[in-house]
Amino acid sequence: MSGTVNIARSIFDHAVFADEPKTEREAWIWLIMEASWKPRTRRVGSVVVNTERGQLAASVRFLAGAWKWTAPKVQRYLKRLEKMEMIRSQADTGVTVITICNYDEYQGVAKSTDTVAIQSRYSADTNEKKDEIREEGNKKDAKASRADVAEPDPASPSFDEFWAVWPLGKISKKDAEKAFRKLSPQDRRLATERSRPWAEQWRRSHPHASPIHPATYLNAGRFNDEIQPSLTIINGSNHDRQSPQQNRHTAADDRFGRIADAAVRNRAPSRPDFGFG
Repeated sequence: MSGTVNIARSIFDHAVFADEPKTEREAWIWLIMEASWKPRTRRVGSVVVNTERGQLAASVRFLAGAWKWTAPKVQRYLKRLEKMEMIRSQADTGVTVITICNYDEYQGVAKSTDTVAIQSRYSADTNEKKDEIREEGNKKDAKASRADVAEPDPASPSFDEFWAVWPLGKISKKDAEKAFRKLSPQDRRLATERSRPWAEQWRRSHPHASPIHPATYLNAGRFNDEIQPSLTIINGSNHDRQSPQQNRHTAADDRFGRIADAAVRNRAPSRPDFGFG
């Protein structure tokens, strides 16, 4: 893995991390962070030191306190870094000036260019992913729109045909047309054919109710309701309509009545009773 990351200098003072001795890796990061990013003048104890970019001035005692190491350990560590050409050090009047080799590799502008390139590549990947998501969403919306409106079928009735035969109140035509277009060709045909018998049954069952909206009839699939058989009028009945079961009973009663009347008419007359015994 290559590249760099930005780390705030306050990481070593953050409350989330315990105040404990630093590892050798942390000590190296500390040196890079403490180095001057531009020329400056610093006072270390009683000594004023001018440092250039990539340099820091500190005593061994100061480093030992900052890293929570012993002074001999600090000296051995600095000599190892110097041997590996990671730093150069120069001691004078008790103050050591440490120069970070290849400082620009850690804090240089060149790395900022790399960061810009990475960010540009990330932005391009993100935009490409957004385009893919947007395109997929458009496909889903188009599919949903096609599913929302049933495919036309030349054999199925048009909405105008349905509207022409709708027997109840012709209200909310726009809503009714929208509901009609959502139906399959088979349901359109069924809704049109059964609108009149269904409406007649509705009137019988709800004589005082307001007319039902055609959109409600279509959206609720009321055309699938069971239609009861029509009722017929029986001769001379006081009721305008009777059920088929009632019709059968009435016919049987009438037939029995006619037979009884005929028997009475055909019976021989009885002799008059004059009271003589």
